[in-house]
Amino acid sequence: MINNISDNIWIIPYQTKSMGVLFKNKSTVIRINGELLIISPGPWDEYLKTELEKLGALRWIFAPNSFHHLHYRSWLRASPELEAWGTKALAKKRPEIKFNHIWDGEQPFEPEVQLFGLMGIPKIDEILFYHKSSGSLIVTDLIFNELNLTGPMNWFFYSLFGIWKRTATSRLFKMCVSDKKAFKTSLESIFDLNIEQVILNHGNTLDNKTDLVQTLTWI
Repeated sequence: MINNISDNIWIIPYQTKSMGVLFKNKSTVIRINGELLIISPGPWDEYLKTELEKLGALRWIFAPNSFHHLHYRSWLRASPELEAWGTKALAKKRPEIKFNHIWDGEQPFEPEVQLFGLMGIPKIDEILFYHKSSGSLIVTDLIFNELNLTGPMNWFFYSLFGIWKRTATSRLFKMCVSDKKAFKTSLESIFDLNIEQVILNHGNTLDNKTDLVQTLTWI
């Protein structure tokens, strides 16, 4: 199901399960001058492609960190005309994925969308997306906000990583920060943005910048 959440922004919820642990995810779709950018693409199917084409022309897919690539190649096999973007860490981790572009600080989607790379965390190498006209910040694994999970395996996993039914950064993400000063500096530039909502890949959207800043006080 494709849900419109703001002007020219849609989300596509999907789920994955591994070793009994449920991960609720979402793809974010942004329309830029009639063409679609798909961030963290989920499972591909022909019906979804048809529905997306009603919104605009499929143009780009973007894997925003070294983790969110599970469904990437299925999109490229089905729609080889898509421009594939990825991060340096993902290109190194999965060399079999053929990217058109490896993000290196450029701004290919301006003026509508601005990209911010999180520094000091090269193993995850996450990129945040800021949609200027709506004030929407799109976040992948920096913050979890899964408040409605149940079951013992979910409780064990999410508690282990400090994100059971709370808005927080996971312990795994924190452990991957190798340069805390650089990481903090990259986030400070994001805190200066006019953020109206934070669209999270994992969990409910944050309604304002205050919630974002408070969640990241651990830095």
